[in-house]
Amino acid sequence: MSGVPTGWTDDPQKQILTAPNKHKVIQGFRETVLNNSWDPANVPLEDVQAANPVEDYYNQPVNNGTRQLFLFGELIWTQARGVYVAGIGN
Repeated sequence: MSGVPTGWTDDPQKQILTAPNKHKVIQGFRETVLNNSWDPANVPLEDVQAANPVEDYYNQPVNNGTRQLFLFGELIWTQARGVYVAGIGN
């Protein structure tokens, strides 16, 4: 089921999804959360960050973009790949 995770709030006009811990999820990361069966407990641990390199251990031709760390993983955006879930280890 997709939509706003239980306990989260969404402002469609401003395009800002807010987790219970008050961290904001925006742009493609917001769309990813809203359009997938997102676990409500998988809250962001930070707001979105610009990064270069965007992934420290995966060398890709263009390695800059944005990322946002969540409790259970990390969402990354690059121009070449769009939004994807990055492996962050055990």
